[in-house]
Amino acid sequence: MNKVKVNRWLPCLVIFAALFGPASGMGQAAAGSSLQLHFSVEDEGVKHPVSIPAEVLAELRKDSGVHDALDAQDMEANKLPVSWFSAAAVPLTGSDEKGLVVIGKGPLQGANVTTFWVFRRTPQGLQLVLTTVAHDLEFKNPQPNGYREIETTAATAASVTTVVYRMGDLRYVESSRKTEQIK
Repeated sequence: MNKVKVNRWLPCLVIFAALFGPASGMGQAAAGSSLQLHFSVEDEGVKHPVSIPAEVLAELRKDSGVHDALDAQDMEANKLPVSWFSAAAVPLTGSDEKGLVVIGKGPLQGANVTTFWVFRRTPQGLQLVLTTVAHDLEFKNPQPNGYREIETTAATAASVTTVVYRMGDLRYVESSRKTEQIK
């Protein structure tokens, strides 16, 4: 008898989980948009991956953390595996300006953190505007200059740190930092 009741509710539970579960689109832009706004080291990858342009890979090869990982793997920079990264188009402004977020995977990840690189499109190509190490990175509402704030979080066993970045003249710069002790 109980088995019949559970089976009768199973389709409802499946629909509920699909609508409100972790893969439901939480952290994405408004309905109808496929652009992701929230990224986490715990994600397998981005929800809507895009290929990484050659100019971005060239910039990533210059990163000291990437160099360290290549050295640890006894690899040369020109052999940088694309599988070490996941990338997505992101809305940098409230208008149509799209950028690119690249997330370090595999040997580029640390203990519960990874490196995030944010690029914006310019007439000269993609420009690196932020490099940061965090657990989560989220694009927030646009500011008066049109660019979205970026908020990152990282945690240790004793504290959680939230950093907010705002677009300056050429790059995102730290606007505020808050560390809370875990009780």
